[in-house]
Amino acid sequence: MDLVKELQKVPAFSEIPTEDLAWMAERGEVHSFEEGEVFFSRGDVVEHLNILLEGEIEIRLPQKDGVMPLGSLKKGSITGKLPFSRMQSATAGGVIIKSASVFSLHESYFSELIKTSEPITRVLVWEMTDRARDFTIRQRQHEKLLALGKLSAGLSHELNNPASAVLRSAETLKKHLGQTPERFKRVTGIRLTEEQIDAVNQAIFSCAAEGVKHLSLMERTQLEDDLLDWLEDHGVEEPDEIAENL
Repeated sequence: MDLVKELQKVPAFSEIPTEDLAWMAERGEVHSFEEGEVFFSRGDVVEHLNILLEGEIEIRLPQKDGVMPLGSLKKGSITGKLPFSRMQSATAGGVIIKSASVFSLHESYFSELIKTSEPITRVLVWEMTDRARDFTIRQRQHEKLLALGKLSAGLSHELNNPASAVLRSAETLKKHLGQTPERFKRVTGIRLTEEQIDAVNQAIFSCAAEGVKHLSLMERTQLEDDLLDWLEDHGVEEPDEIAENL
């Protein structure tokens, strides 16, 4: 492999003098990787400037429930540590998804590189600036996605609560429909006259009607919280559902 010619194919190095690339080629190494190999892992110490001559590397960010792809590095990409960079360790992982050939230059040559080749140093500084900008954009996008996920979960919860309340109320209403005034009249008719039963029915429904108060959302919420505290203090199971119904 003519390493200088391979480096000249890198878009960022297209205008770099041949002698500068030859200097870097003499001090670097080329490594080959097969598909599926781990190129680097999150937390790994970063000591090399890496240039992808062939292949493709997928960048992955570990998550609690797996990994999240952040994009991929293709032929000509520059990654790893750069001159003037304060990077110490990898913030994500990289996996080879297409057989790759990578040129690596150890950071111990950076000081000499800065003195020897101003063109390469300038290109790498620009690359570092672009990387910082891209990282900031990706970070903001990731934060927005997380915020959107939380908002979606919260909205789903808020929408589910009223729906659940309606279903529970419907079930309660179904049970109560069996206790109509006519059935109550037949049960109590054993000892009371119809006039007395009608009077009792009227009193019951009159009290029930008077007990219905039009409260604000804040007032209802406060009453529900008070009732929930009382139920919890008395060891009632599933107090939140019971409090909401009551």
